[in-house]
Amino acid sequence: MAKTGDHSGKRKRLSNSHKLSVIKAVEIDKQTHAQAATKFGISRTAVTTILKEKEAIRAAVASAPTMLTKKNSKMVTKCALIDDMLHRWHVSIEIDAPTLNITGQVLQAKALDFRDRVLKDFSGNLDMATKKQLESFKASNGWLENYKVRTGTRSVRKCGEHSSIDQSAINSRLAEIRTLLVDVPLDSIWNLDVAGLQHRTTSSRSFVTVNHDGRGVKRSKERITITPIVSAACEKMDIQLIGKSKSPRALKNVDIHATFGIDYMHQSKAWQDGSSSMKLLHRINRHAKSRKKVYRILLDNASVHLFAAKMLDPDGSSETCFKFESIIIIFFPPNATSECQPLDQGIIRSIKASYRKSVHAEGLVDRIRAVDGVTGRWRLQQVSAARSYAPAKRHEVDPRCLLRSVTADYRALLG
Repeated sequence: MAKTGDHSGKRKRLSNSHKLSVIKAVEIDKQTHAQAATKFGISRTAVTTILKEKEAIRAAVASAPTMLTKKNSKMVTKCALIDDMLHRWHVSIEIDAPTLNITGQVLQAKALDFRDRVLKDFSGNLDMATKKQLESFKASNGWLENYKVRTGTRSVRKCGEHSSIDQSAINSRLAEIRTLLVDVPLDSIWNLDVAGLQHRTTSSRSFVTVNHDGRGVKRSKERITITPIVSAACEKMDIQLIGKSKSPRALKNVDIHATFGIDYMHQSKAWQDGSSSMKLLHRINRHAKSRKKVYRILLDNASVHLFAAKMLDPDGSSETCFKFESIIIIFFPPNATSECQPLDQGIIRSIKASYRKSVHAEGLVDRIRAVDGVTGRWRLQQVSAARSYAPAKRHEVDPRCLLRSVTADYRALLG
């Protein structure tokens, strides 16, 4: 993981106007490269590159209006004032309130607001031609498309939780965690994370004949909960799986642990609660006792985890740690899952991808064979339910993926 700037793993593109803001932050506001990288959500290397190319960036911004087509030039002349006010406002919002989503409707409404403000406050200073142009300005969809071209504005899908975190608090807590893990063997450092799996959902795309009109059906949102458990030495315990049924009909007279290699529990909403979390911690404690070791367990700050830890050690604290027999429970800072949770950096995604592949390649074929007649429908239900457990049975992750992901993520965590 990068130490400054954007942690999403994706390259972030900045317009030339944003690059000018980076240059101003360093040269005029006297910010360091690291501070500017954090402020604008880019890497420190990107800040250095922008400063090396600052003359070219300034020249590009200065010559931008002459690069427009003749049709767009007329639009710039008519709406230049609104464009400039709106663009400055947009840039300031991205810097000061990065969590705020700016849609096309917001830009159009703000443009009309600026138009009304100009007509109200500066009506006496405007010539008749400009005044008529502003009065006829409607912030239409066509104007919005042209505005995006003129200013280099793009529509992007915001992903992850990076903008919600307090980086300074995370860095402070990670330093404390590293202190607690000094000289601890890698096979005594464990991490677990909870994830929901929509086990009955199939692909939204399908190959069809020319006679199919593309109409679909309502997709199932039924889910189960999985909790992978992995050590810094790339070991893994049996995965915990939580479903709604105490005794699933499709698994009647089946030893779930022996057959599928999972620790099955049930809960009315198929989600992990304080009871299942405590049982999981007790299982890890027994595992540590059998090896005559003391495990450090890294957990996110979920309320069920805090409840279970508090029940095991009433005197413990999430700001330090909780101790119970052969385990020491250490909590990550709040809202930091996307930043420092090792299992959330690709391992859970690999488990889900393996499940999807198994469902589509194997389970769906079984279901198609079983769709004829009443007996077939009954068999279809059994196969569907059984498939909910089978893909998770071996905690299926490519060993190379597990080794690569766990090693890299724990190394970043441990510094």
